[in-house]
Amino acid sequence: MTWRLFNSFYTPLSTLSRSDLLYHINRLLGLTPRLSKSAIYNQIQSALLESKEQSGKTILLIIDEAHLLQTGPLEELRLLTNFKMDSYDPFILILSGQSDLRRVMEFAVMEPFNQRIAMRYHMPGLSPEQTKGYLLHHLKLAGAKEPLFSDQALQAVHEVSFGIPRKIGAVTEAALTYAMFDQKRTVTPEMVLKVKTLEG
Repeated sequence: MTWRLFNSFYTPLSTLSRSDLLYHINRLLGLTPRLSKSAIYNQIQSALLESKEQSGKTILLIIDEAHLLQTGPLEELRLLTNFKMDSYDPFILILSGQSDLRRVMEFAVMEPFNQRIAMRYHMPGLSPEQTKGYLLHHLKLAGAKEPLFSDQALQAVHEVSFGIPRKIGAVTEAALTYAMFDQKRTVTPEMVLKVKTLEG
């Protein structure tokens, strides 16, 4: 099974300083605490290599909210990818974030890191039908037994959220709160538009 080929580590802590990020990755990998930055750097690189070459498992490091990373921490991540004259990749780094991440990576100072990125994917907003399906699916998972949004309200959710899943969730929650306070069993387009008015 492919999952046996990887050791996955996840963190949403992307607002750390460049030194703190290294300390955090060191702890995340379960390595011995070190005082100096250079010792931590060498220890992390050694652990990445040993996992690949001795255990046969590739470390998969996932950093969520990566759009919040500053150029300093990003530079530390780039340095961690320096292996054997760039001819060897002992681990996989996934940077997951919002659209701002693309803008940050376009800075001239990020060009060396940009050249190391093997794959990029930008998820577009959902279509109106996809938004409807996404919303109804999550309502069902939450235990909804009857329709809570009119068809027009579902369309309004798509228009206000631009089909972005995170925004769909936020808009839906706020609209449901309006319905609750108004003692209504169904969300109307007007309630969804109130959310947009407050956000604006």
